[in-house]
Amino acid sequence: MLTETYTLPLSGKITVVRGMTGHEEDLLTNKKLMKTGKAIDKILTACTVELDGKEPTEMDIVNLTSPDRTFLLVKIRELSYGEILENAEIKCRNTDCNHKMYYDIDLTTLQIRE
Repeated sequence: MLTETYTLPLSGKITVVRGMTGHEEDLLTNKKLMKTGKAIDKILTACTVELDGKEPTEMDIVNLTSPDRTFLLVKIRELSYGEILENAEIKCRNTDCNHKMYYDIDLTTLQIRE
């Protein structure tokens, strides 16, 4: 399984993450876990192999800052499905318009501010 090492944007912690398996993908279909947000916590925990030199607990992941959690989620998505998010739907912010636009987004080009 593909793993990579990254520096988190805010915490500066070196983290090794891996792509999702079928088990983590199944968590995304659990309505109860998705509604409470626990599915994301469990996915981030399962896919984070090492955090600050040790295996992370779910509480370690929950205590990460929101930008660090978002960064990990994007990296896990990259490792699981590739760098290109194809046909992403973006709606116009104007509520009178609601026009939908579709883009391919290269996740590696997203700006990370430290």
